[in-house]
Amino acid sequence: MKTIKILYVVPNLGVCNGVASYAMNYFRYINKEKVKIDFLLLNSLPTPYYEEIERTGSKIIILPPLKQGIFKFLKALDKVFKAEKYDIIHCNLVNIGAVILRYAKKNGIKIRILHSHGTRSADLKWKEIRNDTITPITKYYSTDFFACSKLAGEFLFGKSQYYVINNAIDESNYIYDEKERELIRNKLSLENNFVVGTVGRFQPQKNPLFLIEIFLELKKKCNNAKLLWVGSGIMEKEIKHKINELKLDDDVILLGDRSDVQSLYQAMDVFLLPSLYEGLPVVGIESQCSGLPTIVSDTITMEMKITNLVTFLSIEESAKKWAEVVINCTKNFIRINVEKDICDHGYSIKNEARYIEKMYKELVKR
Repeated sequence: MKTIKILYVVPNLGVCNGVASYAMNYFRYINKEKVKIDFLLLNSLPTPYYEEIERTGSKIIILPPLKQGIFKFLKALDKVFKAEKYDIIHCNLVNIGAVILRYAKKNGIKIRILHSHGTRSADLKWKEIRNDTITPITKYYSTDFFACSKLAGEFLFGKSQYYVINNAIDESNYIYDEKERELIRNKLSLENNFVVGTVGRFQPQKNPLFLIEIFLELKKKCNNAKLLWVGSGIMEKEIKHKINELKLDDDVILLGDRSDVQSLYQAMDVFLLPSLYEGLPVVGIESQCSGLPTIVSDTITMEMKITNLVTFLSIEESAKKWAEVVINCTKNFIRINVEKDICDHGYSIKNEARYIEKMYKELVKR
């Protein structure tokens, strides 16, 4: 059978973007003799992924910003689809996906996948109304539905048929390593600290201001606590102001976007994710694989709990309560290797890449 050509549509390839992490994990482990993946992006961010992608012979196509005009955007889309004859378009965007999938159909791409990664369409109410209005159009131009979890699938597709594609990882990169932990903690001058960590974009969905409040309460109980924060985004100025206002500048370490997140997990003692909503966060799988106690909001699907390391807590609870849970779940805690749990629950990328290859093959044959 000839190589299947697929176009992955993602917002960007930022290293702290969950959708980008999902796409890159499958890109790395898919059989490139059977499946060739190119990327279509809405915007470009500094990232080490570009070099990695292009080294394999795959392409990165960046669309012109919509603010430059819809006609320029549509002309660029037409050019992409005419230049490359893709067998499948795998779209990970719901709102602008309506336009992209329509033009994919217009240009003869027969398999058009829409992939759900969330349980809410937007952070802001007006954006939610806009996206909920557009979503039926996006689904109309799709031929097949994927979702990162049952909760994300039910949210976007209701009773329609969809396939769950796990947010799988290379578990070997995250297994707890005592020597690596010591090395990273020394490098960051955290040798004698209790380290709370989080990974995620600085945006309302991740509930970052509440995270700072939790850490403030934790500091009252644990004077040597430090917050290790990986990410960047639109709320950066607001977050820095809050940290300064609460006099936490010396205790919150903002690392920006990092490509060595697997090593940074080793330095942490507990992982926090008080998100307002999620589909199924890749970082939650990574933190468990690293053997970390993982405390997340109960808005996140129970499907994320693939080990006993996860504790769900309501975002309606006080920051003080969250801080108490952080301390209690780390008392007498010993980190262990949970690699078998990751594999047994279907989150090993080596296995899941074979599954998605099979899915693509069956869709094309159909």
